[in-house]
Order: sequence, then C-alpha cells, then structure tokens
Amino acid sequence: MELTNYFRNKTLYMLWLLITFMLCSSQMMAAQNNQEGQYINLDKVKYRITYLSKMVPDTTNTPYNYWEGETRLDIGNKTTHFYDRIKQLKDSIMAKQDNTGIFDGKKLPKVVFSWELYTNYPSDGETSFLDKLSSNLYLCIEKVEVPNWEIIPDSSASIIGYKCQLAKAFFKGRLWYAWYTEDIPLNEGPWKLYGLPGLVLRAYDQRKQYIFDAIGVTTLNGSTNITFDQKKREKITQKELREVKNKFNAVETFHAIERKTGITLKGGLPEGAIKALNRRLKGNPIELE
Repeated sequence: MELTNYFRNKTLYMLWLLITFMLCSSQMMAAQNNQEGQYINLDKVKYRITYLSKMVPDTTNTPYNYWEGETRLDIGNKTTHFYDRIKQLKDSIMAKQDNTGIFDGKKLPKVVFSWELYTNYPSDGETSFLDKLSSNLYLCIEKVEVPNWEIIPDSSASIIGYKCQLAKAFFKGRLWYAWYTEDIPLNEGPWKLYGLPGLVLRAYDQRKQYIFDAIGVTTLNGSTNITFDQKKREKITQKELREVKNKFNAVETFHAIERKTGITLKGGLPEGAIKALNRRLKGNPIELE
C-alpha cells in the first residue's frame, strides 16, 4: 500500500517524510554506537527461495490494505536466514550515507518487514529473531518450535511449476495454511513455517493478514555467505516485544528523537499523524502468542 493512501492526504504524507528523516537520523546516530558493520559469517547459502510477501499493517482498516515486498529464505548447510531483501538494501544505503555524512531520505526504499529470523543460531536448535522499534534494536533467542502440521488429503496445486500439497497448523496465535512440494525435499519455509516433507512455496494465515508466495528458487552452491550483524541489541522475549510495541507512544518517541537529532517540529504532531505513526510502528505482529 502506498503511504499517500495510508495518510490520505499530501500534508500528512509530507509530515511522514519528515518523521522518517528524523527516525533515520536517530537510527544513524544509534548505529555509530552499536558496532555497525561487525558482520560474522555463519554459513554458505546453498539455496535461495524468493517470496512475494504481503502483510496487513493495520487490521482495523477494512477491507485490508496490504504492504507488499520481496523476502528471501537463504538455506545453508546448517543455518537459515529469512529476511526482507529491501531491508538489507536500506541498511547498506544508510551505512554509506552515514560514512559520507550526507543524508537523503528520498533514496531510502520502503521496508515491509522490519524483522528477520535465523535458525540454528546462536546454537543448534535455537532461533534468533531480530526486530526494531524506532531506533531500539531487539533480539529474541528461542528454542526451535515446529508447527504441528495436519496434511490435507486430496489437496493439489501447481506453484511455479511444482506440484504441491496443502497442510495446516495452529501456530503462534494464527491458523496457518502451507502449500509444500516434495519435489524439493527441503523441510524449510518462510518465517517459522518449516517441518513439512518438502519446501513451502505458499503460506498464509486464515485471515490472510500475512501471505508468502514463492516466485523463485535458486541454487547458489555456497557462492554467498549467510551473515549476522553483531549490533548491540536488547535481549527480550516475544511476549515482552509485543508488550513494548503495544505500549509504544508516538508523542514520547517523537520528543526523544527531537532531543537526539536537534530537529524540532513547530506545533508538534497533528493527531492524525500520531495515530498513523502508532499504527506504522506498532504494526501487526506475525506472532500473536
């Protein structure tokens, strides 16, 4: 969904650009103190699955307006990494702008999924879920949980040329449906939707607030690394992360950013912008419980 439609008028859209500039300025300042660029190599990418992914940022707005982006699932010998491709591009652009000291918010692409997920890191049988809210960075380390899938008999579909079968599972507060193919014997899928006897090529929750559709499967044979950026992050549980987002207050955060950046907005934030910013940053968590 375009931000102009989200805010419904040009004035609020321009205000959003200003807020984005202030947020990114704050993030750049935080990055200087967070070991920016201290990457470690975890694994080599053997397979890369690309998904056209959609999510509903505001579930109170019906019919749903979707944000759409491209996500990737990189599969190594031991580790997997699921992430928003545009987030990596944005992080790279911000790092370059930070090095030059010249900031241009117009060159920053829109990121749909602020979070990313690693499996079997930092240890075998663990996942690392990375997320952020404003300039605050969070890390959730949990045990790997496999959905309790129920295979739907006599189900069949063709997705990007592969014969698929349907399965369903109630997982993390949502009822998920997943189309998987045994023609690609990898028990992986987008986010945490793994554990089926084949690669998941399409997945969505019952309300279709999250949709993942595979658009490409590539064999890389170790030509690219799976990397992890060792920024300082607050360790937190998924429950605590949801609570932090639910308590998020745009006004308080905006004033904190003003203090950090030295940029002020005369007259403060209009009420419509406050509500829009709250919805934007609180979002619609993929894990509801």
